[in-house]
Amino acid sequence: MASKIKDPPIALTVDGFTAGDHAVLWSEISSVSAYKLDLITYDDFRLVIDFDNPPNRLDLSEECPGFQEFIQALESQFRFPPNWWSTVAFPAFKTNETLLYRRA
Repeated sequence: MASKIKDPPIALTVDGFTAGDHAVLWSEISSVSAYKLDLITYDDFRLVIDFDNPPNRLDLSEECPGFQEFIQALESQFRFPPNWWSTVAFPAFKTNETLLYRRA
């Protein structure tokens, strides 16, 4: 079950990131996926991070402070599919869940 935290700040660390009270190392991440949550008048772009230690999953909103910097750091750490942002973003009001990374 995903740990849904109401817009926790995301901060980068030397070897990973923190989101609220959770600290995750890049090496612990087993998968990253993105999707949109339809909130009637707008979409909430979200990232789901699966990792080795409890709670094992974080579901993070684009409303989290530090989200854009976090996406850039993820892209530099892991190879995401080309044009992944457009795949998730369009069409509007569709979930468009997309797997971005899975550890081999």
